[in-house]
Order: sequence, then C-alpha cells, then structure tokens
Amino acid sequence: MSTTEPLDEGQFDPDAVLAEYDEWAPEDETPIGSDMPPGDFDSLDKERQQRYNALSEEEKEPYRDLAEYFLNMLDAKAMYGRQLPRGMLAAATEKTGWSRRSVQRKKKGFPDYLNRNLDGRETDEQRIEKSAPFFIDVPPGREKGQNSLPEDLKKVIVYAVLFRKRFTFTGHNKYRDEEVEFSFLEVYKFAKAVFVNKQADDQEAARDALDDSNGTDLAGEEAQPDADERAHTPGEAETPGEHNGDVSTGRAHMPIKMERFPSYDTVRRFIHFLMEKMPALFVWGTVGRREVEAKLLLKRANDVPAPNVRWQSDVIDLQLYVLHNEQVRPVSLLIIYDDHSRYIVWWTLFFREAVRDPNTGRLKKSYVDSRTVSTSFATAMYVSRCRCWIFYTDHGSYYERSEKGFYVLTDDNEPEVAVSNTKHGRPEGRGKTENILGKTEQGLASLFPSSYKKRSEINTAQRKAVEKNVTYEEVRDELKEHFDGVNNRPFRKNGTRTRFEVWSSVASLEAPPIRKLAQLPDIEFVDTTVNIRNNWIVSFKGGEWEPRETDAATYRRWADFVAQKATVRIVAVRLDIGWVAEVCLDAERDEWLEIVPKASLPTEVTEHNQAQQGALKTMEEEIAALGQQGEAVIQQQGGMPILRIASKEYEEKSPDAESLVRQTKKRHQNTSSSTRSKGGKKGQGKKKGKGPSTSEPAPPQQPQSDAANTVEEEEEEEVSLAALWAAKKAKPKQAGEE
Repeated sequence: MSTTEPLDEGQFDPDAVLAEYDEWAPEDETPIGSDMPPGDFDSLDKERQQRYNALSEEEKEPYRDLAEYFLNMLDAKAMYGRQLPRGMLAAATEKTGWSRRSVQRKKKGFPDYLNRNLDGRETDEQRIEKSAPFFIDVPPGREKGQNSLPEDLKKVIVYAVLFRKRFTFTGHNKYRDEEVEFSFLEVYKFAKAVFVNKQADDQEAARDALDDSNGTDLAGEEAQPDADERAHTPGEAETPGEHNGDVSTGRAHMPIKMERFPSYDTVRRFIHFLMEKMPALFVWGTVGRREVEAKLLLKRANDVPAPNVRWQSDVIDLQLYVLHNEQVRPVSLLIIYDDHSRYIVWWTLFFREAVRDPNTGRLKKSYVDSRTVSTSFATAMYVSRCRCWIFYTDHGSYYERSEKGFYVLTDDNEPEVAVSNTKHGRPEGRGKTENILGKTEQGLASLFPSSYKKRSEINTAQRKAVEKNVTYEEVRDELKEHFDGVNNRPFRKNGTRTRFEVWSSVASLEAPPIRKLAQLPDIEFVDTTVNIRNNWIVSFKGGEWEPRETDAATYRRWADFVAQKATVRIVAVRLDIGWVAEVCLDAERDEWLEIVPKASLPTEVTEHNQAQQGALKTMEEEIAALGQQGEAVIQQQGGMPILRIASKEYEEKSPDAESLVRQTKKRHQNTSSSTRSKGGKKGQGKKKGKGPSTSEPAPPQQPQSDAANTVEEEEEEEVSLAALWAAKKAKPKQAGEE
C-alpha cells in the first residue's frame, strides 16, 4: 500500500519494517542468486585450488599445518574405532581458534574432499599438499551489499505469511477459497507463482513460434501487433481479456522482470526475519487470531499509585521481645517519613541480632545492617512510585553505607538523590521522626507485656513473650493498624486534609526502575535469564508473572515479546513486600517492563478487556496495512494465483478470484436445490405403506387439498402397520427358529 500522507508518531509503518531486512540479513550466508549451485563440489574444489596456487610459500604454510593436523585426526579416529580420542576435538578448537561447530564441519567435509582429490598413492608430503586447499574459504554467492530482496517480493511474502486463504481449483473443476496450513515451501511457491507466470510465458513462446512459422512479417506486408502490443497501444483502453479460454488477464501493466527468482533458502531466511521483527503478527497470520487472543495477550492487569515528595528516615530499637519460630527475638522499627505532609511512606519491623558480652553477660547494642536500609528505601520508592529529592538521616553506619550507592538510582540527565545528615549529637534535627517513633514505642509498651524499660527487665520481658505468646505477626498487625490510622488523620488538630491527601496532592520524581534498585549496596537481587515457553506469562520464582500496567500499548508490546518465545533477561529485587521483577523486552533499545505475580493482580477485568480489545484492533490495522500492500502487488502482477489441489502447484492466476468462488458456490447451490427437489418427489412415492414420518414436517406452503390427502395417507399407513404387526405375531414359527 503506497501513500503520500505522513504517518503519525507511533503509527505502524510496514515499509520501515521491511526496510530493516537489508541490515538484518547476514552477510556470511548465501544470498539470493548464488553464482555457485549447491552440490557443485568440482567447481568449489577448482576455486579453492586456484586461490591456493595464487598464494606464496609462506602464506601456504598455515594451510599445510591445518591439513597435517586434520590428517592426524583422521588417522587417530581410524585407530580408536571410528571415534576421536577424548579431548582431541577440544584441542583442535583451541589450536585453530574456530568454534566447536566449525571444527566439526571441517572434520565432516575433509574425508569427502580427500576422496575427490586423492587416489591413495600419494606420499605424506603429497597428501598434505593436496589437502591444504580444502581449508581455503571460498565465499559463496554475490559480493557484499547485493543480498537484498526486491521490495515488491518482500510485500508478497509478507502477504503470503499473514493471509492464509488461498484460491484453489479442485479436482471437480471448482474454484474455492480455503485456509492453507502454513509452511515455508507453500509461501515460496505462492511468491514464485506471483512473479513467475509460467502459463503466460508458455503462451507467449507459442505465439512467437506460430508467427515465425506463418511468416507474418514478410517483406512488403505491414506487421500486425500482437496481443501484448495491442494492450499497450497509446490512446486505447487497457482491458483484461482471455487467452484460449483459460482464466487469465490481459496485461494492463508491465510485470516486474526477474533474471532469476530467489532460492528457497533466501525466502526462508526472510520469513525468519519476519518471525523476529513481527512475532505476534506472525503468530496471527500462521496460527490465527484465536491463538493471539488466547495465548499472547494478557489476562489480568493492575493499577499503580501516584508519587510525591522528600523523606526523613530513622531506626529505633524497640524495647520489646517477640516470639518467632519458637525463639524469642528483639525487634527494631525503621520508618521513612515524608517531611512535607508527615505521611509515613514506608515502615518495616525487622529482627535484630543482639550479641551477649561473654564477660558481663549483658546484651550489646543491636546491629542494623545496610541491607535493611537499602531494602526499605527501595520498597518505599517502589510502593509510592516516586523518589525523593533529599534523603535526610543521621550518621548511622548502616545509612552511610547505603547512601553511597544512591547515585545509581538516576540517569546522567537526572538530579541525584541528595543526602542530608543531622549534626553529630543533635537528634533534635530529626524531631519529626523522633516524635512519632517515641509515641509508637510508648503505645507498644502499653499493649504488650513483653516490653521493658530497664536492662534489668530484659529477662522478665523474654519470659513474658513466651508465656503471653507475643508473636511477631501480632506486633506487626498492630503497627499496621496504628500507621494506617496516622496517615488517614490530619497532622494538625484543626486540619481539614489527611496526611495522605496532602502527600498525594504534590507531584514528585518518578521512582527508579527495578534494575536500578538492584544496584543499591547489599540489597538482595537476582539477575538471570528465563525462557518464554508458557503462552502469555513468564515463569519465575516458582510462579506466573505478568505486566503490572493495563493499556492497549502494553498489551500489544507484550504480545510481540511473548511471541518470540526466546531467552530473556530478568532483574528481580527482594523488597519488604516480596520479590518484584523487571523483564527486558529489547536489549538494544534498553526497553524494560515491570512484571508482578499473577496472584497479586486484581480480579476486576474491565480495564483488561478494554486493553485487550485495543491491542487486537491495533494488530488488525497492522495486518490490513500489510495485506493491502501485498494484494496491490499481486494484482499488479496479473492477479491472485490459483492453487490446484491435485498437484499442489500454482498453475494460473486470476484478477478476480473472488468472483470465481462466488460463481462456483452459486452453481453448487443450484445443483443442490435441483437434487433436493427430485429426491423429495421420489420420497413421496415410497412413503405409502411405511408408516407416518415424524422427522420431516410437511412443506409450509402446501395447498389445503394436499394436506387432507397427506392425513389420509398417514391414517392408511398406521392401519397397514398395525395389520402387519398382528400378522407377524400370529404367524407360527418354523422349524429351527427360536
């Protein structure tokens, strides 16, 4: 489809996709129209020998060394029972610098080369000299830069891949449109049938031969133009016609001439390019829309919260013991607190490891590691979907170590997270966090008997934690209820807006991606690869993961991603809420998408359905654009190829194959209706004497007299059946019957 209108930003451009093939096509593979036919080993050996003879003695020496080494490999293989000794293949890889696969290819083709060029009477030096040319690489095919396909051929191949409906000619002389199963060979035949019109070429050759035999261009006579020349006479309308009664078209245009149609491998390579560049559309065309909708599009989605402003953070060692896994553990509380709205962005209750002094028997100060700080800070940014401009803390060693890695959270063109610390020995600089932490600790002390105020009460607190069964989960639930209540109240007595409303009303910087959170110091993360094998989901950490966002663009991009069924990179970070992950959609463009466990997605499917339909509509528009391009080229080349079912070959073309199918269907309907009418008359003649028919009702527009006759016939049939049944029961059994 050609158009002069500029495309909108983000609009699908089929020409741009097809233009990428020239850069994608490998240069080391055989391009179209290879000058050396496959299997022509004589020409290949001759070319190798010529290249080898052109070398100097010094340049020939490396090839002689390779020949001697591979001859020794063959001798060793024969000596050890047709198998190479262990480690010899690896040694050959190391010696030659080739890949293991390249060494195996050379080893496989070397004996055949020896059989073609050696007679077995050579000396060792002669064997080496005659086998050395085998290792001369002869680049097959055309020169660099000539392995591109014509644009029209690309469009036809795309059409053949995406549109599987073919116009067929059956053995019963009927034209039909049928869905044909995808195969590389079928696409190759279709494209070749479009550009290589064998029937038209044969007819043209026959006309030329007839003209030569009749001598129409004799001297003194005016030469008459043939059919093609008449079709191209200036001033005359170009109309389609028929040739010898066959379904074809007059040439109202000049088809593209190809000196040599590309090989099957070239077409197959371009189809692999389509599989890589348009994976979801490829699945749509080769398998169907149902496959895309059922296995490639997402089935659930999730929403994201809005971000806000800067934070303070502090840690307090709670004077409280809890019971966890039948062990008494001390706990600490870390909060991240918004300095503007007093909103508690995130908090975490974690265990601390208190070490007892062996000399005094007292517990030393608990240790808070930097992993806890990094994990909590990453969780706060992830949950709030924002990051702060300034992170305000004290001079704790765990904070200082974690803050050294904050520079990895931003790009070069973004402001870094500034770190601000209070003065040493001046805790009043963090009065807001100190105030809320102090009140929280007082509230816990009044609720749980396992708390203490003095060191002398530690043993008592530990004993009460066991006796009263003060569990970690119970304390955590109490803190959650407390902080939820704090965030949903105004921080001033006469305030009208809650802390959450104030916090969510201010825009902020976006949160760093998960792959950047994974670079924080001492945080637990996983950077690995997984295989896409299970339809629209990603299997990771023993569960099913899907994208977090819900929109048509994400669904469309995800369909392309999962259609590749490739090995992809995943970066996951373990936060306080569990594992979160990000999957790399395109490594070259550094395109990533956040995924979450499927179980965490909401059950509401309204937005999901809208996004799914939007993605399907987008793919329909893309396929329609590609189809219009391919169909235009097909019509330009003389029409749609017709596949004969018996021979599986495309032997003719038609400019209006749809009309042929409609005519065939109409003839079939007329024949069927005629057959049904004859069969109905025969059935009425045989109906009498066989009882009433309950499966076929009477015709809806039957006259009144005919209806009465039908009732009488049914009554007669009932009587005759009853009489037959009575006669059968009264008939005596013959000898031998049971």
